[in-house]
Amino acid sequence: MELLDELPMIYSCCIFVYCMFECFKMKNSVNYHLLFILVLFSLIVTTVYLKVKEPIFHQREKEHKLEEGQRERERKFQAVCPERQAQFLGLNLITLRSSPELKPRVGRLNKCATQVMYGMLVFTLVLRSIYIVTWVYPWLRGLGYTSLGIFLLGFLLWNIDNIFCDSLRNFRKKMPPIIGVATQFHAWWHILTGLGSYLHILFSLYTRTLYLRYRPKVKFLFGIWPVILFEPLRKH
Repeated sequence: MELLDELPMIYSCCIFVYCMFECFKMKNSVNYHLLFILVLFSLIVTTVYLKVKEPIFHQREKEHKLEEGQRERERKFQAVCPERQAQFLGLNLITLRSSPELKPRVGRLNKCATQVMYGMLVFTLVLRSIYIVTWVYPWLRGLGYTSLGIFLLGFLLWNIDNIFCDSLRNFRKKMPPIIGVATQFHAWWHILTGLGSYLHILFSLYTRTLYLRYRPKVKFLFGIWPVILFEPLRKH
């Protein structure tokens, strides 16, 4: 199920890359070379995911459980009689070597490769966006940087949740439920990255429709939610 959550992130990011690099092309034009590269990139990432079968993005909780199991085995080893320690040690080593729970650590380098691939897509989008708001449409800096800032804030909270997972859990147990909900940083990661992605879609739409002379405008529904409205084509 985690693959169904993470692989669409790769695919949608590839679509973003194509849209951002084709926003200054004429109507009905297709960049087959870029399409081929992105499709091949997606197939490579998918193959790595299916081969590893354990995505890196949500590995923290499983490694935590593995460490708890290791500590429990060590306690059992210390509790056995001295004459049985050698026998127990041999059985324990065999169990550890054959345990499927250790496979995620064996494939850690492959999983890091998938994370690097996703980071490459995001980095490409960031560079393209900076190019547009710096040299093409400087008045779009507010929208472009806002979408990027919200996404990076979600990414920061997600990493804090991964690094300080145990400390945050203990903290929530001592705090009222409302504070516990507010410190669910992984949930905030989904919310903020979703909002940042939506704003980046608006940024892409604005750039494309502006190039096609549709005169786009950002409007706020109920004074809160931004949408793109555009007028008909300008007559030459």
